[in-house]
Amino acid sequence: MNQSQSSATQLPEAFKIAPSKSVQTLEIRTEQLDPITATTSEVVFQLPMNGILDGGSFVQLAVEANAAAFLPVATGIHSLIDSCELQVGTKVIMTTQRYAHRQTAVRQLDSPEHRAYVDMIKSGACADRWAETSAGKISYQDLVYNAALTTASVPAFLKPTADPTTTPVYSVPLSSLFPAMILRQLPLFAMKEQVYIRIRFNQQPTGTKNVICCFPDGYGGDTSAKPSLTNIKFMSDHLYFSDDTMNQMAAQIASSDGMVELYEDLILTETQAAEVANPAGGTITQQRVENEIAVAGRVVRGLLIADQKTTTDQNPAVDWCGQYVSTEGRVPDELNFRVNDSRVFDRNLVDAPQKYNQLRFAMGRPLRVPSTLYSFDPDTDKSDPTNAVNQSIISAAVAVEGHANIENARSTQHYTGLDLSTTGVNMLGAGTQIGVKPIQITKTYNRVNGDNQARTMRVWASVERTMRIQNGTIEVSA
Repeated sequence: MNQSQSSATQLPEAFKIAPSKSVQTLEIRTEQLDPITATTSEVVFQLPMNGILDGGSFVQLAVEANAAAFLPVATGIHSLIDSCELQVGTKVIMTTQRYAHRQTAVRQLDSPEHRAYVDMIKSGACADRWAETSAGKISYQDLVYNAALTTASVPAFLKPTADPTTTPVYSVPLSSLFPAMILRQLPLFAMKEQVYIRIRFNQQPTGTKNVICCFPDGYGGDTSAKPSLTNIKFMSDHLYFSDDTMNQMAAQIASSDGMVELYEDLILTETQAAEVANPAGGTITQQRVENEIAVAGRVVRGLLIADQKTTTDQNPAVDWCGQYVSTEGRVPDELNFRVNDSRVFDRNLVDAPQKYNQLRFAMGRPLRVPSTLYSFDPDTDKSDPTNAVNQSIISAAVAVEGHANIENARSTQHYTGLDLSTTGVNMLGAGTQIGVKPIQITKTYNRVNGDNQARTMRVWASVERTMRIQNGTIEVSA
């Protein structure tokens, strides 16, 4: 048993997000909190030092923008958030950077039905289900169509307005902001230092678009979007167990060993691949890049990788998906990893099923999107060395918010990953100890004519950290 697994066993039963072995008396109290700092750049909440903070708590968010605006269809209100931090005193305990990019990927791991019937109302995303048209193609199911089924629009009740009293209000769970809160809870009642949640917002001044909100084709008005500060609240759920249970937890925290809690944090690495000369028609230019992931000395359970053209306007479907896409070229990229100075795969990952499986292992569940959204593979001619597109699963007859070429939705959710769990079960305590050398990602881009632009790779490493609380003071591992 490694040190992190041994530490995890010290957790009191009440702190574990799992069925309790014994009957517990439990009371949940919810407090509505206003931010102590609120600007269009960030908000900060100070949590009351009561009970045990539950991951079901949520932040209430809204956007103010011209009535023509709509939230990115696969991202929703998450597009408002750039990063978030959970801070105890002066210590940052958990952080999520490039939150909207990551959450767009994570949402696609839920079932389309959950995303459509539950999350659409909570987050404002509406492009989670696809249906077959009469022509045998597929198109977005939950948009609003005209009688001829040639135009599709975002439902009006999901669109923001410039009036804070009428703009729709959404909610983002604490467990979405910080993945650790899916499995862990914080004993606020036993902590001496104040606990803060800091949320930094994306910026979209007029003249820009597709960051917080997108706009219909041909729209020429004000494109600014900002957080609706009067609507931003934090709904803080606090758990209270029986006096005996709370006293036992307080006693453990006050003991010489304190309470040790294993939890998950995220480390983001962003890298760039330069633009290459545009290949001639019918030819391929290979560009090999090696990126180092800054996790040396850490325990890592998995990687989530997103990759897109650096200039977002060059990305497919940006006009309705915003900048929150991850794409691959027509000719598949080649991917491999080096961990602890050892090559992970004998042969590079090339085919879409190989990459899809690695993502499934890394995230613990499959990505649930149509195959054409994951890869160009279903629509391209394999007898052509540059994989020319010779068919389309997506209906070209439908325009989304006036944007005609919705076939550009191909390969906009091409996420990859690497499973580094050591037990075959992707769970806390099963991560790989990384030595003095960082993880290395080797990627070969197969560039074809028109697909030569600079690219940005974002890699979120799920890192296992240890939190020790003793006499109300908190210490965390690197």
